[in-house]
Amino acid sequence: MKDALQGDCTRYAPGIEIISVRVTKPTIPESIRRNFEQMEVEGTSEAEKSANMSKILMKQQEIENQMYMAREKSLADTDFYRLSKEAEAKKLKLTPHFLELKFIESIAADKKLSFEEK
Repeated sequence: MKDALQGDCTRYAPGIEIISVRVTKPTIPESIRRNFEQMEVEGTSEAEKSANMSKILMKQQEIENQMYMAREKSLADTDFYRLSKEAEAKKLKLTPHFLELKFIESIAADKKLSFEEK
């Protein structure tokens, strides 16, 4: 600080020499100090509230994501089980007797079938 002041004095007012520099702490009135401290505490409490709210919202979003994943997994498992049971039932249903029955039904449904001799 002394060197900065001396440099300016040498440039703008030659002949002035800075011997020492002393900086004193200003005296702040008690009411202003209290107001400043109160504002500082309020700012800190607002920041803490905001941080806590962010944490709560993040936890809530995480829970919602887990619920969504569980619901989708349950739906996928249900579809898989249903399709596997349907495939199993169709496999059991396709016996030679059933196929013969379906063949006869399809022939009977054909209205253009005629049993004439040529």
